Amino acid sequence: MEFKKNVFLSMFKSLSFAFMLTSVLIVNCCAQTANFTNIKETAIKDAKSFKLDPESLKKFKATRSNSTSDFFKPTTLSTTNAGMLNDSVYVKSFREAAYKNTKKLNVAGHHKRIGILGYAAAIVFVGLVFLGLNQL
Repeated sequence: MEFKKNVFLSMFKSLSFAFMLTSVLIVNCCAQTANFTNIKETAIKDAKSFKLDPESLKKFKATRSNSTSDFFKPTTLSTTNAGMLNDSVYVKSFREAAYKNTKKLNVAGHHKRIGILGYAAAIVFVGLVFLGLNQL
């Protein structure tokens, strides 16, 4: 009976120790995760200065490929910290930001043209209304 009690007590101690060790390791692993918002902010800041070379820009305009294409892969020249190239969160955020910045290049010119055409149409409309009122 004494032997069974010692075995039970020994198993209980072992399981308790294993549980506490596991919980401490889980807490430490979770506590050591990187702050993803800082990594994403760094990637976005680095992607602002990213520009495609003219040949890649022509290919991008023709296909409008997504942000996972190799056009937007960060390089040591486009990053402030070369060690970040191994971080998947940084690379993904960089690609998305560079894709959005490149996609916006033509949109600004497009909106400008629409604004100018709208302004010209309004002037023509006002001129026609003015001519129509003078003929009465």
